[in-house]
Amino acid sequence: MFRSFILFILRTLLRLRYRIDIKGLDRIRRDGKVGMLFLPNHPALVDPLIVNVALQQHFSVRPLADRAQADHPVTGFLLNKMQALLIPDLSQQSNQGERGDVAEALQLMERSLEQGEHLLVYPAGRIYRGPNEELRGSSAVDRLVKAVPEARVVLVRTSGLWGSRFSRAHGDKPHFFKTLLAMLPKLLVNGLVFMPKRTVTVEFIEEADFPRQGSRQEINGYLETFYNEVAQPAFTVPDYFWQGNQTRELPAPTQAQFSSDASHIPAATRQLVEEKLKEISGHHKIKDDMTLAYDLGLDSLAVMEFLTWLNEEFSVDVENLDALQRVSDCLLAARGEGLGFSAEPLKPVADGWFDQRSDKTLAFRQADNLAELILYQAKNNPDQVIVADQQGGAKTWRQLLTGVLALQPLLREIEEDSIAIMLPSSVAACLCWLAVVFSGKRPVLLNWTTGERYMSHALEQTGTTRVLTSALLIEKLRTRGVDVGKVNAVWLAMENLVGQLTLVDKLKARLKGQFFSFFLSTKKIHDTAAVLFTSGSEALPKSVSLSHRNILTNMDDMTQVIPLKESDRLLGMLPPFHSLGLSGTIVMPLCLGLRTAYYPNPTDGAILAQHVEAYRCSVVVGTPTFLAAIAGSAHENQLQSLRMIFTGAEKCPEATYQLLAERCPQSIVCEGYGVTECSPLVSVNSPNNPVPGTIGQVMPSMDYQLVHPETLQPLPEDQAGILVVRGPNVFNGYLEKSVKSPFIVLDGKAWYNTGDLVRRNKQGGLTFCGRLKRFVKLGGEMISLPAIEEIIASAPELQSRSVEGDGPLIAVEAINPDSHAELVLFSRVPLEREQVNQVIRDAGLSPLHNIRQIRMVDEIPVLGTGKTNYRALREMLAE
Repeated sequence: MFRSFILFILRTLLRLRYRIDIKGLDRIRRDGKVGMLFLPNHPALVDPLIVNVALQQHFSVRPLADRAQADHPVTGFLLNKMQALLIPDLSQQSNQGERGDVAEALQLMERSLEQGEHLLVYPAGRIYRGPNEELRGSSAVDRLVKAVPEARVVLVRTSGLWGSRFSRAHGDKPHFFKTLLAMLPKLLVNGLVFMPKRTVTVEFIEEADFPRQGSRQEINGYLETFYNEVAQPAFTVPDYFWQGNQTRELPAPTQAQFSSDASHIPAATRQLVEEKLKEISGHHKIKDDMTLAYDLGLDSLAVMEFLTWLNEEFSVDVENLDALQRVSDCLLAARGEGLGFSAEPLKPVADGWFDQRSDKTLAFRQADNLAELILYQAKNNPDQVIVADQQGGAKTWRQLLTGVLALQPLLREIEEDSIAIMLPSSVAACLCWLAVVFSGKRPVLLNWTTGERYMSHALEQTGTTRVLTSALLIEKLRTRGVDVGKVNAVWLAMENLVGQLTLVDKLKARLKGQFFSFFLSTKKIHDTAAVLFTSGSEALPKSVSLSHRNILTNMDDMTQVIPLKESDRLLGMLPPFHSLGLSGTIVMPLCLGLRTAYYPNPTDGAILAQHVEAYRCSVVVGTPTFLAAIAGSAHENQLQSLRMIFTGAEKCPEATYQLLAERCPQSIVCEGYGVTECSPLVSVNSPNNPVPGTIGQVMPSMDYQLVHPETLQPLPEDQAGILVVRGPNVFNGYLEKSVKSPFIVLDGKAWYNTGDLVRRNKQGGLTFCGRLKRFVKLGGEMISLPAIEEIIASAPELQSRSVEGDGPLIAVEAINPDSHAELVLFSRVPLEREQVNQVIRDAGLSPLHNIRQIRMVDEIPVLGTGKTNYRALREMLAE
C-alpha cells in the first residue's frame, strides 16, 4: 500500500506538467512477466521518473542508477525502495578507480535476470547531448543479452522531452532539483492544475528481430535506429495558462568548436598512444579521425583503462570521460592539451561579485610587508567581495579574514617556524596563505606534481613537518599513484580542521571578524613571504625564499607597466606552487583589491571558458597551452568579457596567438618572461604596445645585460646572449648551502644568471631564444634532466652490468626541448623503457619524468674534460 501511495503521489505531480501517453505496455504485460530487460532512451533528466512510474504500477523493476544519485535524500529513498543497482559514474575523474565496482554490478545484474527479476537499464548511461541518442561503445546491453539469452528484451522510446528544462537542449547539463524548484512558483501561479502541459509519449516494444547474437556494434546500431526513428524536435511549452498552448522551437545548442588537430604531437608520444589503443581495441591500424566508440569499439570500461594508463604514463588528468571521443583527443590529452573537455553547469555567482566599480586604474601603495598592504585594502572595503570559487562561493574581505582568525589559533600552536601549503588554485589556498602569514609563520608552497621524492626533499630542506592540504587532493593523488603517506609529514586536511572548530571557536572568530583590523597584527610577520621550489641543472629541487620586499618591488613594477582597473575581474587557475600562480593570482590581487575567481585545474579548457563567462572575467593569466585550451574550447562569445590576456612560462607559439585573435578579437595579448628567483616577473609586453613573439621590456626597477654563454662577458646589442639581471626583486640565494650560486660578478656587482638565451632589438625589447640549463618544461613543470640521469644511473640493473670501455653508460636529452619536449635515454646497455620508467617511479618522481624513447649507442660522446657532450647528443637527435 505504501508503494502504491508513493506512485500515486508521483503520478499526480507529473500530471501537473506532462500529458503522458503510454503505448504498448498492456501487450508486454499479457506476454508474461518473467526476466525482462527494459532498455529506454534518455532525452532528459525527468524521463527516468516518468518511465519508472509507468513500469512500477505493474512490475517490480530494479533500475540501474548512478551511485551519486543515492546521496540525495529524496532520490536515495526512492532508489532504495526500488532495490536499485548502484554503480559509480566512471565519466567523472574522481570515480575512475572504481572500475571493479562496475564489473561487480554487471555480474549482479546478470544474476538478477537469471532469477527472473526485471531490470531497467539505460544503454547510453547519460542524457542526450543532441536531438539523437548516441550509445558510443556501450557494452552493458551486449553483455546482458548474451549472458542471459532467455531474458525478454523490451525497448522503451520516450519522445517529447527534448527541449524541456530537464534536457540539454538549452546548453549545459541541467540540475534536476534546481530545475524542479524553479518550476514550483510557476505551478503556484497557475493554480497547480492550469499549467500548460507538455505531451510525452512512452512506447514499449518487444522487437522479434532484436539482434541478440550480433556484435556489440550491431546491437548498439539497432538500438540507435530504434530510438532515433522518432524525431526529437527541441521545443518549449509556455509557463503560464494565459500564454496558451503554442510551443516555441529552440535553436540547436551551441557546441564548442575546438581544434582536434594532433599533427604536432611528437612521434614517440604518438607511437605510445597508438600502441595502447591497438592493445585495448584489437585494431591494427589507428588513425587520428577514428572514434573510440564506433571505429574502435571501446566501451566506458575500456576508455577508463586507457585513462588509467594515460595518467601513469604522462601524468595527465582527464576529468570527464566524454572528453575523449576520437584518437586525436587521446593524442592531445597525452600532451596535456585536452581541448573540449565536457563542462557541467556552474553554481550561480553571488550578486556581490558583480557590484559596480569604477574604471580607475589600480595603484600600488608602499608598505613594509604584504600583510600591511592587504590589511589596508580590507579595512577600506570590509564588505566588498574580493575572491570566489565554485566550492565556497564569493567571499568578502571580512569573511576571508574571519576565516584567517578561525585558523590562527590552530596554526600558532605549531612549534615549527614553517608551515607548508599544498592546495590548487582556490579560495582555500588564498585563505591558507593569509592564515600562515598572519600567524607569523613562513609559508612553504609544496609542488605535488613532482612526486614523493621531491616533496620529501622540499620539506626536509625547509624544516617543515605540517602541510595544509585537502583530503580531496590527497585522494586524487592516490588515484594517480602518488602516496603522500611515504612523505614524512603531518597532513592537515582543511576539511578536518574546519570540522575540529567548535561552535564557540566559530563564534569567537565571527566576533573578531567584526574588528579584524584590531586582531590581525602586521608587526610579527615573518620576513619570508613564500618559499617556492625550482628544478635547475641539479638533481633535486632548490629552495627559493622570496621576501616581502622582493614581491612588493615586483608588484610595483608590474602596476607601472600593466594598467589594471578597479572594475577588472581576474581568472586564477595557476597553482600556488608556481611563482606566477602565487604572486600573480593570489598576492597581487589581494594587495591591489582585484576581484579574482579561482578554478583548480588549468587543463580544463571548457570549464575555464565557463568561468570567464559566468564571472565576466576581464583579465586572465596562463601558459600558452592553458590559454589555447580555453580559447579552443569556448563557445561563441563566451570569452567576450576578456580585455587583457597575459601569457608566460614558455614561448607562445604563433598558432596560439592566431587562435586567441580569432576567439578573443577584443583582447590584448601580452607575452612575458619570468623566473621564480625574480619574484617572478622579469619582462613583459605593455598592453599599450604589445609585440607578438617577444617577451617585452625588462621591469623598471631591474638592470640587465646579455653575456657570452662561455666567457660570461657582456655582448653587443645585436647578439643573443645569456640574460643576467639584478634588482630588489631578485632573491638572495638558495637555502641549500651545497648548491652552486646562481650569481656572477660583473663590474663588481652581483648578477643573477637566468641561464636563458635572449636577443635584444633596437627598441630594448627582448626575444626569448632558448635555454642553456639542462631542464625542459613538461606539463607546466621544469623537469631536471640530471635528476633523471642520476636515478637511472644508480639503478641496480645498471650497477650490476659489465660493459666494455670507459665513459658514461647513459645520458638523458630531449627532443624539441623548447616545444613539445620528449625525453630520450641514450644507453650503452640494453634496457626496456617500461623497466626504466619503473625505476623512475620507484624513486618517487612523477610520470612527467618518464622516458619516451631509448636509443642504443656504442658510446656516449664526451668532452675533453670527460663530461658528457650533450651538444653532440642534441645533434644526433636533430639528425
